[in-house]
Amino acid sequence: MDTTKTLVVGQNVSLVGAAWSLRGKVVRFTPEGVEVYVKKLGTYLFDNEGRGSDEGCPLVLKAVIDMKTLVVGQNVSMSSGCYRQFGKVAKVTPEGVEVQVHPGGGIARFDNEGEGRPGNSTFECGLWYIDTEPLSLWRQQSPA
Repeated sequence: MDTTKTLVVGQNVSLVGAAWSLRGKVVRFTPEGVEVYVKKLGTYLFDNEGRGSDEGCPLVLKAVIDMKTLVVGQNVSMSSGCYRQFGKVAKVTPEGVEVQVHPGGGIARFDNEGEGRPGNSTFECGLWYIDTEPLSLWRQQSPA
């Protein structure tokens, strides 16, 4: 994220590390940057350019895709901690979206916030989330 100026309190964001990502929510702006709360882990501080760290590991803050903009056939990236998978939007409903997971995976269901429904999770990292961008941009922009 080039700047935190477009973020608003209450907005869902992704905290992206070199090998994993987390979902959080903007809770407060400070002169130094923005505070983001992650369930069960606490609050992270990012500077005004969207850079932060977790125990010395660099993090980048990314806005989460607006679920209202998804259309059938659109490629999406999904993450659960250190796990990543890809798929294509198969169905858009008033409750969220259904994604056909590639390759040969089943259907994953997400609510209107991009959060996977119960049963759609990994053991270690919890629920799957629809991410912000396709794989090619993640590779270019994720911290080294």
